[in-house]
Amino acid sequence: MSTQNNNDTCTPTESPPPTPTSTPLAELQQGANNDLSQLGRVSHRLAMTDDGTQLEKVLTLLLPRLLSRIGSNHRRTVDLTSAASASANRASAEEEIQALRQTYDRIHAKLVEMLSHAMKRVRADRNCKVPCRAVLGLLYDDGARNAHEPSSLDAFTLNLSLAFLTLGLPRCTTDEVEALLPGLISLLPAHSTGIDSLTSVARKSQHHQIAHLILRSIESIVAGNRRAGTAGSTSTSAGSTLGRGRSSASSNVGGTSNGAVSSSSNRSAAASPSESLSGKKTQLAAKSSPSDVRNGYLRDAREAASSDGGGGAAIYDLLLDVLLYRPTAGGSSGSSNSSNSIPPPGLSQAGHERLLAGTSTTAAKWGAEFASQARLRELKLSVLEFIAPCRRWALFQGDVGATRSSGTAACSHDDDGVGTARTVALLAVASGDAHQDVAERARDYLKVHMDSLRNVSVTRSESISNETQTSAGNGSPIEDDDQEGNTTCNSADASVMLHPLLGDPVWLSTALLSLVLGDSVSESIVGAGSRSRGLSVGALNIDSSSPDNVRVAVMSTKRRMVSEKAATALLAFVSARILDDVPRIFAYPYAADTSSSDEQTVVRSASVISALALASSSYCLGSTQGSGSTGASVGAHASRARLSAAKLLNSLSVRLVVLYDALSNLHSEAMHDGVVDSK
Repeated sequence: MSTQNNNDTCTPTESPPPTPTSTPLAELQQGANNDLSQLGRVSHRLAMTDDGTQLEKVLTLLLPRLLSRIGSNHRRTVDLTSAASASANRASAEEEIQALRQTYDRIHAKLVEMLSHAMKRVRADRNCKVPCRAVLGLLYDDGARNAHEPSSLDAFTLNLSLAFLTLGLPRCTTDEVEALLPGLISLLPAHSTGIDSLTSVARKSQHHQIAHLILRSIESIVAGNRRAGTAGSTSTSAGSTLGRGRSSASSNVGGTSNGAVSSSSNRSAAASPSESLSGKKTQLAAKSSPSDVRNGYLRDAREAASSDGGGGAAIYDLLLDVLLYRPTAGGSSGSSNSSNSIPPPGLSQAGHERLLAGTSTTAAKWGAEFASQARLRELKLSVLEFIAPCRRWALFQGDVGATRSSGTAACSHDDDGVGTARTVALLAVASGDAHQDVAERARDYLKVHMDSLRNVSVTRSESISNETQTSAGNGSPIEDDDQEGNTTCNSADASVMLHPLLGDPVWLSTALLSLVLGDSVSESIVGAGSRSRGLSVGALNIDSSSPDNVRVAVMSTKRRMVSEKAATALLAFVSARILDDVPRIFAYPYAADTSSSDEQTVVRSASVISALALASSSYCLGSTQGSGSTGASVGAHASRARLSAAKLLNSLSVRLVVLYDALSNLHSEAMHDGVVDSK
């Protein structure tokens, strides 16, 4: 290990560690002694560095290298153990390997000492910033925009990097946090998938830290833009934007494109100022403006939230947990162990535990901080603003905003409508929140979104096949105007219909009705496999041979049914905005070459939604409890729930009758054609 004099301190230069099996042990011992000596001098210089600006400059160069170095040193210690096994028949080699292992252990202890010293100094100096971008670079490949696989990361590097990110993120500026968000979103699915993320204490802790880094980032970005007067498309205040009514719907949607999208070819021009592990600055291209840079970050965040690697499903589940969260008697104390408390309605045991595991800068734990209704309201409003299609960020919307800004709208073929469906699902859930401000804000965002395509032409994306989607009567492409003047879109797959405002209405309906019933009940009706094709992370498979701890862990991911107020809002939305406004939700191309598989798919979709709707309505029609209110409030909640359930059944009946008539006519025509042919 060599040293470099920079900013009056010695900084260890990271180099690939030699391999014990290919390098003489004497050389390894000499190199390890040199490393230990150099670390001692760097540690002394670090201890002598003054607080403030000088310490921040030193940590900018030193911290990423120390975090990388502690991982590489641990790996070569493991490699040394393998070399010892291979040379176990030689007594002299065993002695040399033992001495080398002791030196590596001393290096590890010195690195832990230096990182602990840095952590202590940074905690004491609230003005000292952490090089979060460079630290995140140890876990995330910014060039490939992919998170490193957990198996490729050393546990010491991963855990300490997350600890410093947790410490440093609240001290970052808004622009710096926006630069971190794409990487953090990419980390979430990489560290939250698989049974290990539920059964391993270490993996679970890492997953929880990443989730809370994302939540802190979202809240910091929204709050920072509010302070700067740049949140939203036209105004800082959500109320002023929403109060413009229908006349400004198009301009609000057009504002979405402000944050969307420069093309991939322009990504280099919008590159962010970053710090490499060597501490040197990477300058922006001369033509890059701050707006271009921020839009590049936003585009990367949207891509991460809609990637095929599960980022969208993982972030959707996290934000859904936040919007459904409310303090409970066992969880409001801030304890990270929620095993003794019942999760709030709509949450799973694992999701509840994930939220309570977060740290706080103002309270003992996350649960204690957000036990305050005012603080929880603030977080939920930030989440709504970050996902709303009419605001700047529109996290799940992909590149649809760019098309809308030109006066047209197209069905997104990148995510098969799932991104739009996730956005609408979250807004619909929040519209039934117990806090009046949150519920009203969600309803306002939904109204603006649903009104955004009035008098706007709808263009079909390239993936939509106009040739195969013809009606039986005149052979024209199927385009069905709904009550709001919108037009539905059909994908190339005849069994999937995409709606420009709802995404995939079948998936959306299934997700919302499943929330009303809870995962266990809904999966018993439609099967656990349906969850893997929905908006959330797919259910893990278990069978009778699975160990008990695995079965318990999987059961901890099942959501409870939502509260009665939320259920009322969801049933009303499915009835009015999906079944009533999307007449062709159970339709398929009535062409001459319609296949039996198309018919079976439509019937299966109708069967799933019908079963969930009947079960949800039965629950609400017979339920008088669960509203969390007493006296007259119980009667009011129950009355609204029954009314929503009755409307849902009525809307469902109309759609099923239409489907039955269409199938009957199709079969009659087929039989008639067969008789004519036989004659």
